[in-house]
Amino acid sequence: MRRLLFAFALLVVAPTSASAQDLLRPAARQGYYLGGGIRQAAMFTDTDAAGNLGFMMGGAFALRAGQMVDDLIGFGLAITSGGGSNDDWTGGYGGLLLEVQLTPLSTDDFAIRGGVGIGGLFIGRADESMEREDDPSGTAGSLYTLGVSYDLFPFYDKGSSDTGGFAFTGFLEGMLLPGGSVTTGGVLLGLEITYWFGFQKNRLELPNAEAFVED
Repeated sequence: MRRLLFAFALLVVAPTSASAQDLLRPAARQGYYLGGGIRQAAMFTDTDAAGNLGFMMGGAFALRAGQMVDDLIGFGLAITSGGGSNDDWTGGYGGLLLEVQLTPLSTDDFAIRGGVGIGGLFIGRADESMEREDDPSGTAGSLYTLGVSYDLFPFYDKGSSDTGGFAFTGFLEGMLLPGGSVTTGGVLLGLEITYWFGFQKNRLELPNAEAFVED
């Protein structure tokens, strides 16, 4: 846990210092962000003891915070948890991830997101009377995610010199939690509510009449 937090601090502070002199055009998706939301999950789990447990459908929740360093790259932390079930099995997972996101296209609102961190999974029979001593119970280890997102800013005027704002964020991502005897993965589709705090005016390309006005 300490190593993950330390790595996050280095990734945020170092690029910010290096790019502190670069002026950026004002946009909504800038600065620090804080958000969270719900997601629908379709997960699969394969075990040594019981084989493939089949698809489990369910829901999940995530909290995310971090910073866009410039127009291209950002870093953050995500806390996620969720669960699902089918006719025979039920399960749940949780994790803490270090996220990296890129905005490679001309639009500021589309991003590629990836994460790596630590996670845990528990599984059990849906019908407790069917439990066996050799049933798998779960796993813990590295957690990986990769996906895309799009931020919709309903209250932002793209022709303005404002920075930051409130967004609805839709996303699609895959997750993988490999373990020694239990491996789980899945696809998640969801909606988040995100607030972007924007950059200070000394980071932005602004007309002189606005650049020297105090925030």
